[in-house]
Amino acid sequence: MFDQAGDRNRSARLASAIAAALALTMPAAGAQAGTTERVSVTTDGAQVNKTSFGPIGISASGRFVAFVSEARSLVPDDTNDRTDVFVHDRLNGQTQRASIATSGAQANDDSPSSGLAISADGRIVAFDSQASNLVPGATNSPFDDIFIRNLRTGRTEQVSLGKLNNVREALAIARECRTILGAAGITLE
Repeated sequence: MFDQAGDRNRSARLASAIAAALALTMPAAGAQAGTTERVSVTTDGAQVNKTSFGPIGISASGRFVAFVSEARSLVPDDTNDRTDVFVHDRLNGQTQRASIATSGAQANDDSPSSGLAISADGRIVAFDSQASNLVPGATNSPFDDIFIRNLRTGRTEQVSLGKLNNVREALAIARECRTILGAAGITLE
């Protein structure tokens, strides 16, 4: 029997594996082409204390890589013991957590990000989360909600209300809306 959900999951895993391979072959500033580079590291380059995994998102230039991790050592003051979304800047080595509220509050539940995405310029990260404290009024029942975080402004916004639990689907809808409305891009400003 045809298993549509299973096929989508396999396709998503394959796409994540290909994206991961591409991220590892894109040299950062000063790196030699064809070298392998670990991106799930702290800002000072230290190895993390738990698992980091895909899916991942890569900016157009390859400078910014978004990923999911259970590690508590990627950023200072990560004490929520939850799966979080992080972005590593391959140029300056900085790693920051994306799955936090505008106030800086840590997520009160996991952000497993089954369909993580990052904008071409690395400024906006889209992810799903089970957390109910990333924005006022988030319900997250019975599905994860989808959020976007502007890494430059530090602003987190909810872009779904529990019905779309797939970031890629939400982004496809946003792109279609942008095309229909003739807008130059989707921003948080």
